[in-house]
Amino acid sequence: MSRILEVPAGHEQLPEIAEFIQEKAHEEKIPSRRMWELLLVVDELVSSILQHCANPDETLSLSWDFSEERVTLVLSVTGLPYNPLSSQGSGEQKTGSLEEPGLSLVQKMVSDISYHREENQNIFTIQKALRKKTRKKQAKKNT
Repeated sequence: MSRILEVPAGHEQLPEIAEFIQEKAHEEKIPSRRMWELLLVVDELVSSILQHCANPDETLSLSWDFSEERVTLVLSVTGLPYNPLSSQGSGEQKTGSLEEPGLSLVQKMVSDISYHREENQNIFTIQKALRKKTRKKQAKKNT
């Protein structure tokens, strides 16, 4: 089921964003470690976005979609084009980036993270697998 949180694009909203994630994770009985990883990734990404491109008069939107296999979060905010996931410009204007340790951390803690720009929205899709693949499944997939 998909749920959406909309808050003003300001650092003071970080606790409300964290509470939203914790509440949804508890409702879906997501293990504490997976919830903590989601919290850390979203905090790192939102902090970077707010620092580099968001206008406090704009709204930050975070949607939560849960399935047995994964959680998908979609974070969107109006502002200057900003892709902190890209180490190169890749066509979009870039006003800053996640520092290397932060970017590395974000990429290691989620199954997939992507960016795209639609109209004047920066949109990030974060996917977190909830089940680890067994070696048997991985070996079968590789053959």
